[in-house]
Amino acid sequence: MPALFVEPGQIRRILLLGVGGGTAIHLLRHYVKPEVIDAIDLSSVHLDIARRFFDVQPSMANLICADGIDWLKNYTGPRYDMIIDDMYSEADGEPVRATKLDYKWLSTLRKHLEPEGVMVLNTMSSRELQQAACFSHASLSKSFRSAYQLYLPIYHNAVGAVFRQPVYARDFRKRLSQYPAFSQLDIRLRRLR
Repeated sequence: MPALFVEPGQIRRILLLGVGGGTAIHLLRHYVKPEVIDAIDLSSVHLDIARRFFDVQPSMANLICADGIDWLKNYTGPRYDMIIDDMYSEADGEPVRATKLDYKWLSTLRKHLEPEGVMVLNTMSSRELQQAACFSHASLSKSFRSAYQLYLPIYHNAVGAVFRQPVYARDFRKRLSQYPAFSQLDIRLRRLR
């Protein structure tokens, strides 16, 4: 969904941190049509499920079994137009973020983001999202021009879309209306500062 804030074709390179079963890869390919998706997951089981049961082919995404945090710290390739941070583990049956959205981690993400890129942060609540360093740390927040929370009222999690360029809700809604499949979803937006 956050890709709908920008012009079609602007997002050519995507980094997906946390593959799960791989459904996000299919959605990104269908709606965003990037040239490259680098998809990192710590679990070889998740990557095997993506290949075997969700039919993620090598031509669709580069599936990489690695610790996303370490992988990105050591990454020296081209920057990404979109970085999606969806890295979770589990404790007592509850999802737990792999890393805090603190200054150090979000600075690492920003370093690998194109000047007009978007950073997508999946969080378990609005509160967790609003405490992310891109909003709470003065010098880091200055490097981003627009930010929105996307959510569905039936879910607790909140997805943050943080842009290094100005973007507008009216453009998002206009592009969203072009996809009838989304008309059934009660997608809500909240501008973040």
